[in-house]
Amino acid sequence: MVNRMNLNQWKLIAVLATILLVSCSTTEEAPSFREWYSKNKGAKAGEYDSSKLRTKVVTSENYRIDKIYRSMMGPTSEEEFQLADSGDLVWLVGYDVRVLDSAGTELSPEFMCHNNLNLSVERNFPWEPGVFAYTNRIFTLTQGYTQLQLPQGFGIPFPANQKFKAIFQALNHNNPTLDTSLYHEVTLKYYLDSEIEFPMQALSQNTVWLVKQYDGPYGVYGEKPEKELKEEEGQKFNYHEAQQPSCGVDMLANNPLADLDLYYDQYGRKFTGHWKISPGTEMLRFEATKMLNLSEDKMLYYATAHVHPYCEYLELYDITDSRTVFRTEMKSIPDKIGLEYITDFTSEEGLLLSKDHRYELVSSYNNVGDDTLSAMSVLYLYLNQ
Repeated sequence: MVNRMNLNQWKLIAVLATILLVSCSTTEEAPSFREWYSKNKGAKAGEYDSSKLRTKVVTSENYRIDKIYRSMMGPTSEEEFQLADSGDLVWLVGYDVRVLDSAGTELSPEFMCHNNLNLSVERNFPWEPGVFAYTNRIFTLTQGYTQLQLPQGFGIPFPANQKFKAIFQALNHNNPTLDTSLYHEVTLKYYLDSEIEFPMQALSQNTVWLVKQYDGPYGVYGEKPEKELKEEEGQKFNYHEAQQPSCGVDMLANNPLADLDLYYDQYGRKFTGHWKISPGTEMLRFEATKMLNLSEDKMLYYATAHVHPYCEYLELYDITDSRTVFRTEMKSIPDKIGLEYITDFTSEEGLLLSKDHRYELVSSYNNVGDDTLSAMSVLYLYLNQ
């Protein structure tokens, strides 16, 4: 009996010791990319060498275009792929798209709604992924903006075994009698870390977008309603009665990992990233400080816009300093529905975004057509990691 009791006591002590060790140990946090790279790859000091650039071509399905397809309504497809073998590191630096007919002849980009380069669902980051823990979007190309090139020496790093997904969607605003087949072709530009001797500066993508209220009490997001406002007073809050469909912009909405929901506030307001734009002009302003979610000062090196036809400009405005940080401008296709070009922002020196400042998006549309169309205003910001 004594021996059995001693054995049980020893078992109990062993169990308690195990619990104590587990409870006292701390879960090792993933390192930052800089820490991981320094430990696993080491510093590089060579001269920039563009001859080491690699490319990969990915194509969509063939699309039959035989009627009008408005924004977000055209045929779509997606392709998943991987860029390298495990153990290496991929630096994404550029992304192009072309529209081709079945014979391989290049067509107008007016037949492209958008092309998104996303991460696949499974993540393989050995470092802290930052925003890529809860967002899939890396790049977006659209009608009027078909070539994206980060500044020289900058790239977005990914583990080689990370899978990607190219998402294609066609468009036809202007040709109701057309009956043809076409497809989209994207070209990714990247470096393999094992093949370069020069240093790269790591960037990460941060998305901010304008939302418009369509339900609930008039007012600013998160602001307690103090009184019932008349409809004419409510217009200054970008109120709109109809929600529009989403084209898959990677939102922070309804995402517990982001700890932020920018489509619903606690007072019953509901917001949408897509809304209707009737003939005429419309300027909207939306504070994007919460979307930026800057925990520290960041440098902005590249930015692109994703907008719909008849947008004139989209800018990031510093409320604290009362100044425009940068503006992207658009030109419409003459006598057609569509965008001829969209400007971007690029800088090797970078622009400072301060964690202590407030920022807003300012969007201007001028619908010179006869139809009511859908609108959206998104900025993709590429910041230092």
